[in-house]
Amino acid sequence: MDSNARIRRLRKTISQLPNKILFAVSLLAMMACSDAGVYYIDFRNVGSGWTKDRLLRYELPDSLPDGKSSLFVSIRHTNYYPYRNLWIVADYVRGGRVVESDTCNIQLADRFGNWFGSGLGQLYQYSVAMRDNVGVDGFEEVILWHYMRCDTVTGIEDVGLSLSLDEE
Repeated sequence: MDSNARIRRLRKTISQLPNKILFAVSLLAMMACSDAGVYYIDFRNVGSGWTKDRLLRYELPDSLPDGKSSLFVSIRHTNYYPYRNLWIVADYVRGGRVVESDTCNIQLADRFGNWFGSGLGQLYQYSVAMRDNVGVDGFEEVILWHYMRCDTVTGIEDVGLSLSLDEE
């Protein structure tokens, strides 16, 4: 490998380092500050672009606690996400078949371009409830995919799913 190629590779690695450090710090902060009512949380990285045909699959735990839960989707995006919103479709799977679907328009910014949620540097996270009253006999898997007009959405880093126990 010639020296120019090594230099380019080193520069690329160095330029990506702040994002990786920021991701690790935000993940640790989220775990440290997490609410005791969160029963399940899982994130999928889509860093270089979320293509329309890339399905994000989340297997829910076999045993959910008794009672009801709320299902949340969390979007981590950079300051360079080019839109105010993100359309996603959630397919709910039970017994290997899709039994229900939801389409959700997640507003990530106001009309002036101010991001919702919390952020540190150029990375923001915003969570929204997708479904309330999720019971123990609900579904085993949730499949998320974007429903934007473009084939590849850039600026989205991670998409997460969480179950939060409802207070009775």
